[in-house]
Amino acid sequence: MRLQTGRVRYVDPADDVEPAVSQTFEEIRQVRGDVINLFRVVANCPPALRPFFALSRFVRDESSLAARLREIAILVTAVTFGVTYQITRHTVAARQAGLTDREISALKAGDWEGFAAAEKAVISYASEVAVRRDVAQETFDVLQAHFSEAQIVELAIIVAWYHLVAAIVQPLRVDLEPELRADLASEGGASAHG
Repeated sequence: MRLQTGRVRYVDPADDVEPAVSQTFEEIRQVRGDVINLFRVVANCPPALRPFFALSRFVRDESSLAARLREIAILVTAVTFGVTYQITRHTVAARQAGLTDREISALKAGDWEGFAAAEKAVISYASEVAVRRDVAQETFDVLQAHFSEAQIVELAIIVAWYHLVAAIVQPLRVDLEPELRADLASEGGASAHG
């Protein structure tokens, strides 16, 4: 039996669930390979699951912003909020997007010196929004120097999405999936949820 410390149950894709939930779970498996605990928690509210996954799919799979920039923004947001679930999941995603372990460690430590100017603009934006829910005009001006309005709006959506995800996984204590628990343990992480 699987250990669960989360505050709500994880809807099991193998259970007899509503057809809409089953259909969305199948779509998630086709796109992501597995139904992670975040989606299993959201499935407790069946009408929310499909639109929740639709926006997740846009942010992670359909955004025109480069995957590297997206993962930088996500990691900065997760680190600023201290959300272990997001930090661990997106450490893996950041590697897949081409960030080195050194760059990932630097982001986690708040050391932005080794990043390109456009990347620093994304880091500043994500960091300021996480702290203040706003950015200074100077930060926005630098962002505009590197990105189109469409890209800036996509960045805003990506960062806002991970604010929403943090507001779900942290208070509901969503557990990391077993395969990620080992990664967290090997990196000396303290908590396997939220």
